[in-house]
Amino acid sequence: MFLMADTALAGGITYQGRILKADGQPLQASAVQFTFTIMDPTGNCVLYSEALTTNMVGSLGNFSLPIGTGTRVDGGTQTWKQVFTNSGTLSSLNCVSGSTYSPAASDDRQLKVTFNDGSGAQPLNPMTIRAAPFALQADQVGGYGTMNLAKISGAGSANTFTSNQHDFLFNLAAAGTASTTPCATGEILKYNGTAWACAADATGGAPGDSSYAAKGMVQFNTDAATSGLSVVAGVASINSGIAANQIAKLDASANLGVGVAATSRLDVNGAITQRGMAAPAVSAAGTGRMYYDSTANHFYYSENGGAYAQMGSGVLSGDVSGTTSTTSVDKIKGTGVAITAITSGNFLRYNGTNWVNTNLVAADVPALDAAKITTGILPVANGGTGASSIGSGNIVVGAGSGAVTSLASG
Repeated sequence: MFLMADTALAGGITYQGRILKADGQPLQASAVQFTFTIMDPTGNCVLYSEALTTNMVGSLGNFSLPIGTGTRVDGGTQTWKQVFTNSGTLSSLNCVSGSTYSPAASDDRQLKVTFNDGSGAQPLNPMTIRAAPFALQADQVGGYGTMNLAKISGAGSANTFTSNQHDFLFNLAAAGTASTTPCATGEILKYNGTAWACAADATGGAPGDSSYAAKGMVQFNTDAATSGLSVVAGVASINSGIAANQIAKLDASANLGVGVAATSRLDVNGAITQRGMAAPAVSAAGTGRMYYDSTANHFYYSENGGAYAQMGSGVLSGDVSGTTSTTSVDKIKGTGVAITAITSGNFLRYNGTNWVNTNLVAADVPALDAAKITTGILPVANGGTGASSIGSGNIVVGAGSGAVTSLASG
């Protein structure tokens, strides 16, 4: 009995031999069923099993059968070709221990064969299936030469290469490359409109996060409501301005725009120069807002969701009333002020209830020390002479309520 690679069937295996009965005569039955079972090196795990029936009449006991063309009888999921792969894990198997088999790189396989001519199944000597010498260094794989295949250089293993990854690389290379030499250190692949070519990385210096081992591609979120960035023809810029979803920035004079008008700005000292717009929405509960009305030349504020009010126009209380622009003094230290028909020369005098405006009378200056009067002319009615001076040695002659007359004696 022997195995040989079948060159007529791609990837096929032919099992050939001759069967002699116990009396030395060749087996020549019309329906002989062969069962081929491929097992792991220990013979404890069935990897693949199939049954194949052949007519051996006139064969003189000789047979030649292609493994892989029979009827599957083990219920496994791997094909007869897959069970010869010495990588990965074969599953859903009938094993002595468990249902999986993870072959080593150098594992062989056992082939067990039985035949049944109708008188009962009889085993043939088991065989070990090893790699053919030239199969260890195949010249082609599926009709492709070694120069047409991607391969791993050196020892080690590679991750699974998915169909999507293949399509990506294929599409990347579809335009071709402008150079067949590797890129220099720090260069990147950049599409020049015709092909991919090596180009300088213009993304700037080293990344801020020193844990990054290499630079990668940066994708901008161009949704204005999210990032405020604008990308046009591959150039990224800040979507600046004072409209919705824009980013405010300092102008050439270092002023920050704060309103819809071009003249609305906030200078670097925090002073609002002009707003030039209608009142914005009132503040939310627990917050406050203010704006400047360049027409009325007033600041207006809204607090805790309330309506806008002019700053400095709040209602005053205590000794004063009104607003800051229309203030009325109603009291002095809690005592009311009652002003009526005020005239020149009036004084404020407390009348026992309020401060009132009135003229000053003699009773308002009781027990005045004459020494305190140093200027002016004291009238006769107030105990004076009504005269500005009296000559030395003169006689004073009274004139009723008028000023006295100074006469020389004799």
